[in-house]
Amino acid sequence: RDPGRQRRWRVRNRATGEGYVLIPGSEDGEVDSYGVGDFWALRYRPSQLDDSAVATSTRAQLDSFVNGESIVGTNVVVWYAAHFTHDPADEHPGSGTHIVGPTLKPYRW
Repeated sequence: RDPGRQRRWRVRNRATGEGYVLIPGSEDGEVDSYGVGDFWALRYRPSQLDDSAVATSTRAQLDSFVNGESIVGTNVVVWYAAHFTHDPADEHPGSGTHIVGPTLKPYRW
């Protein structure tokens, strides 16, 4: 995600043209060595409910789902990552919250 490029993603139904534009949040940060990516669009698979059977890491574990298959004309699952630095020393007492994430804007509804 490069804020200077104002990148967006559009996911739409090819038959109806309806969909959503996914707009990165202003506080979503940029990918780094820990946050391995920003956006994944994958073919829906009922068995792929989360990115890891064992919660050993908070880092995205989507590599096993990425296989190069086409998503055209299929049900699609979008995985979006918002990145931020958590510095407990820089928080107000009782405030440990972060608001990050994209805006989903309806398209041709």
